[in-house]
Amino acid sequence: MPNLDIWDVLLRGFARPYVRSGPVELEVPDGICEIWEHAFMFCKEITGVSFPRSLTMIYREAFRDCTGLVRLEVPDNVKTIEKSAFEGCSGLREIRLPDALSGQVRHIFGADVERMFLDVRSGKLKVNPRLAAALTSAMRRSWDTHAIDLIYDEDCEGMEQYLALWDKGPVPIRRLDDAIELSREENRMEMAAMLIAYKNKHYPPAKQEAMRLREAERALRFRERTLTDWRKLFSYEIWKGKASITQYRGYEKWIEVPATLEGVPVTAIKNWKRRRQYKARPEPESYRVILPEGLREICDKAFESCKSLTEIVIPSTVDVIGERAFQCCTSLKRIAIPEGVSVLHGSTFLCCTALTSVHIPESLTTINWNAFDCCSNLQEVVLPPNVVSIYTNRGYEYKVAAVVPKGSQTEQTIRNTQIPYRVE
Repeated sequence: MPNLDIWDVLLRGFARPYVRSGPVELEVPDGICEIWEHAFMFCKEITGVSFPRSLTMIYREAFRDCTGLVRLEVPDNVKTIEKSAFEGCSGLREIRLPDALSGQVRHIFGADVERMFLDVRSGKLKVNPRLAAALTSAMRRSWDTHAIDLIYDEDCEGMEQYLALWDKGPVPIRRLDDAIELSREENRMEMAAMLIAYKNKHYPPAKQEAMRLREAERALRFRERTLTDWRKLFSYEIWKGKASITQYRGYEKWIEVPATLEGVPVTAIKNWKRRRQYKARPEPESYRVILPEGLREICDKAFESCKSLTEIVIPSTVDVIGERAFQCCTSLKRIAIPEGVSVLHGSTFLCCTALTSVHIPESLTTINWNAFDCCSNLQEVVLPPNVVSIYTNRGYEYKVAAVVPKGSQTEQTIRNTQIPYRVE
């Protein structure tokens, strides 16, 4: 390897300056135990890697965006591969991972899982059987983002293949209903018809009615809970005659927050996500939250990283939504901000990758457009006419567009920003 100083690379990280020219078949010398973060990042000349028996750990993004990498075989002695170590390696045609690491496929390859799965199906990518099963499992868990992409692309054939993955049981009916609703909203009628046919096949009308009755009974039992029951479900604090939720500890799929606790009105949600000691079993794949009338505030980071939250009903009494309140709620699809909220802070919906619709109230006057950063499925936001302040980062290219009323104060305000917009 005359063109690659392996020791310099491993000690300094960021190998790009050390790769001089031409394709390189990388052979990591025996004795190396760890490959540091970013060590070979952007090394497009690397076509293959041979790891020694001494290697035990590969740090994050070590081989990220090595687009020339064609073959990857990780030996069993490697016990840990950190986040996105091989993300962006789009040229891979053969992968072998230890069985113990195959279940971490999304952690290791990041956003490439969907492409890898399709390449395996088409025969472009060869993988070991355990990794193939892990890719299928990861695709099933990513229904929200992948199904949305197929609907927008009107890829009925792709959707048919995707539905076939659910061989151990049909797609949950709530997810189907959301997909059907989105297909109708986007005028993808052929897609909607196919999803309805799938739903009726796996959920006959009698079964749908029985499920609806069971859900109604569950909701009724939820309302009849005693104070002891509520204390098992929620941590809360009471101060000056007002109660604030500080943690949810349950596992229901339909969660209705009580309006009062110990006879005191619930006025704020300070934190929702359960702490580590209460994670005795995993969260449900999806859940919905109904907040009570009388609630006034959703505090900073209240629902941050609640990745299974698919829907939340916010009452009309809420007038404050804090910064990063819904950051990284990656399953949240739509949300309606109630009348009375006048300010939308930065990063409120940061990285809500499944979000497709946000209702902005007429009362809103100030908005930080960074609230919608990394909302990859959100195309545009309809703004009310009286927005007087829009905060942006100078030089930043925003992808979420705005729809503003013609001749309004909002139109005058947005002209001084770099936000793409159209007038209606």
